[in-house]
Amino acid sequence: MSRILCVWLPNWPIQRVLASEPMLVGRAVVLETRDARRGLVIAAANLAARQAGARVGMRLSELAALKSDDDKILWEVRPYHPDQDLDALCDLAEQAQQFSPLVGLELHDQEPWHGRTSCQPQALLLDASGIADLFGGDQPYLAEIAAWLRSQRYFAYMALASTIGAAWALANYELLSKARHAPPAPPAPQPPAATISSAAKSGAVTSDPSRDAANRESDKTDYVPLCRTLVTDPWEEAELLSELPVAALRIDSETVGKLRRLGVGSLAQLWQLPRDGLASRLGSRLMRRSDQALGLAAEAVIALHGADDWSADFSLEHPTLSTATLNQVLQQLCTQLAERLTRAGLGALRCLCRLDLVRQSPLVMQLGLFRPSDDPQHLHLLLAGQLEQVLQGDQDQRYGQRDQSRYGQRSGDPPPDRSASLSKQVSSAPGSASAAARDEQGMVWRVVLQATLVGPIVWQQTQLFEQSDPRYKQQLAQLIDSLSGRLGRGQVLEAHMERDAEPEQAVTYRPLTGRRPDGVEQATLRKLTSRLATSGAEPRPTDPLRRPTHLITPPEPLIGAATCAEGLIRQFVYENRRLVVTAHWGPERLESGWWRGPSLRRDYYRIEATDGSWWWVFRELSTGQWFMHGTFG
Repeated sequence: MSRILCVWLPNWPIQRVLASEPMLVGRAVVLETRDARRGLVIAAANLAARQAGARVGMRLSELAALKSDDDKILWEVRPYHPDQDLDALCDLAEQAQQFSPLVGLELHDQEPWHGRTSCQPQALLLDASGIADLFGGDQPYLAEIAAWLRSQRYFAYMALASTIGAAWALANYELLSKARHAPPAPPAPQPPAATISSAAKSGAVTSDPSRDAANRESDKTDYVPLCRTLVTDPWEEAELLSELPVAALRIDSETVGKLRRLGVGSLAQLWQLPRDGLASRLGSRLMRRSDQALGLAAEAVIALHGADDWSADFSLEHPTLSTATLNQVLQQLCTQLAERLTRAGLGALRCLCRLDLVRQSPLVMQLGLFRPSDDPQHLHLLLAGQLEQVLQGDQDQRYGQRDQSRYGQRSGDPPPDRSASLSKQVSSAPGSASAAARDEQGMVWRVVLQATLVGPIVWQQTQLFEQSDPRYKQQLAQLIDSLSGRLGRGQVLEAHMERDAEPEQAVTYRPLTGRRPDGVEQATLRKLTSRLATSGAEPRPTDPLRRPTHLITPPEPLIGAATCAEGLIRQFVYENRRLVVTAHWGPERLESGWWRGPSLRRDYYRIEATDGSWWWVFRELSTGQWFMHGTFG
């Protein structure tokens, strides 16, 4: 007998943000996106934001009125990233393969279903046929999945039925209806009285490490609502489905509206109508969805296969700290990984190398590349440079701690951080063990190399006449990779333009290495931004000297600024020079978003002085003070 489990994660974009940023719990969180016609709008909102008046599709500027109505509400605005939501849901589906070998996502049609604002999936589908018995039954099976989701700060509505359509309908409508009419949840349970000792009651609290760790783990998930589950029998599914609205068939809003105008609100009313008339007036999709829910039409779970594990490891026969030996092992692992990537036509963009120690925390090296590479010599050269720093930093720390303890360093003083590339520093083992035993505990016994981000290799056709551009591009990529490996990925950056009215936020810096290949995201951004209107007070691209060549950050107040009768600046003092304005262009008004703090309202002018110099100045509208923000040359 077929059994399908639907795990619906309601408001998945908000859940992903709250799981990654638990400090936002208790605040009104909204996700913003840019609409081609309406500008910034709300793409998703949590319960606190919806209770305060926020709605999906509302202009972001309308939130300012909601904020002024109730100053006690803490608003948080985050960008909406549908690609990251889909990646996180795919990762969750891969992890869910521990509960079923066939795990997939709900497959949307070209139009969003009724009740959904986008075509992004928000539910997992698991083929649970014959699997629940391995967990002790249906309820223990669902309880195990609910505990796993709660440990990752997620909650879901889960329904176990005989078809995909029935499981989806019961999870999205039956469980949601019960949750809306359920009484308020009781307060979080307090720890039993037996766990509080008499010493704690008197004021002297004793600490239990294992109990403290459990309490800290429970604190992370106290705010997560409990998962709701439903298990149905095949002979009662039709009766349960008949009570649901017609939108439970995964159909679009237009079809639901037509059925409501015909007086059809529930599935029981729909199934009493003749099939031929419904198919001719509303299309065949409606009847196909109905048959899939009842099991009259086949529908399979499209399994989501996990990504390839681009990793290689080597276990040493005897632990060692020899740089030569570890370099040889690294070279062998780079060759193995590069051969696998070459056969797949891929190259590594980000690598992670882990050195497992005998009885200490592992040492981790991270490597980012400018272009996808499957060259084993290039990978080994970059990792070998980090290996010497990692091993030297680890030895300096352990020997330094030993010398400091020998000369009476206090135990509470932290050791100096001598290796910025270590993800977690290791410390010497306490006790009366000898120095040789401590050194042996810090030796490497296994090396693991993994490509955490890969991209396709760009092949270029051989030219009839030799050209130097491809060779120079390859040399430039190797130079960037070498600098990032030596100085750190966060030290070799490129400037990235942002569409922001505030000049200080118009440029951001991001690492050159370890990024995904460009293409789809840039094309999408170009498609959206090309529809924005270019009219208004903003200077046209054909205007001379549209933007300054040098931006002064932060803006500097102008001394001795004098204005004329029209309120325009007439003269000012800058860098011990008194300048008289001969011409000006503007104003260009820029205002910042209220969610960034105090609102900034400025009028920008491009001015020319008597000595021929050009300046970019603005007047703060709230105070009337003039500031210098850029120069043209």
